[in-house]
Amino acid sequence: MEKRNSNIYADKKPVLINSIVDYMDRINGMTTVSKICRLFNIAPRTLERHFNETMGISPRKMLRILRVRHAIRLINEKPDIHLTQISYLSGYYDQSHFIRDFRKTTGTTPGSFRVRMV
Repeated sequence: MEKRNSNIYADKKPVLINSIVDYMDRINGMTTVSKICRLFNIAPRTLERHFNETMGISPRKMLRILRVRHAIRLINEKPDIHLTQISYLSGYYDQSHFIRDFRKTTGTTPGSFRVRMV
């Protein structure tokens, strides 16, 4: 008797994760893991496990990278906009969270990054 695969996502895992990453990218990472789970009808722990297996990082880290990438794009395209405004346009509710994520992702603060880009 053939044993059935108990993991319903096994064959569709890469396709599902790619769809989730595409969605994250389209919205510049401005969502939460729980919203993604509801939208794609997947349990948070299952998403975390499959995402780590497929991408090598957590979904939360991917969201942070995409938000910071969006902020970098705004800094480069709109040098006259204040960094506080860029933090809000990048989905952050406070500047300290923005600075912490930016530094974690790039190794520098948004202000230092902007100075080097000029």
